[in-house]
Amino acid sequence: MRRALLASLLLLTGARGDSCNFTIGPNGLCAALRLDPEEQELRVGDGFRVQINADGCSTTTGCACADSALASARWQSANAAIATVDQNGAVTGRAPGSTDIILSGASGSWERSRIRVTVVR
Repeated sequence: MRRALLASLLLLTGARGDSCNFTIGPNGLCAALRLDPEEQELRVGDGFRVQINADGCSTTTGCACADSALASARWQSANAAIATVDQNGAVTGRAPGSTDIILSGASGSWERSRIRVTVVR
């Protein structure tokens, strides 16, 4: 049963074109993470919160996979002069320009996911 579930999950993630980039649990359940939105434009001083989606559920709706990803995540901005991000995924525009907001496993336990943020006046 467990193998069939894992095989189905792998097929579903493969069918969507996502890669397995996060494993959870003692048996290494494979999940494809996606950050929403994939791109965001905001004004200087405005902000938004990035949501983690994992195999159809998210940190908004609540599921073990997305919650575990968030618990072991490390957020960073590729250019904090343009936009900053806190440890909860809250992004704030600082200056006009574009940068990536990156989510990665705390100890390299899973691959990075990123979104593109463009800040305008």
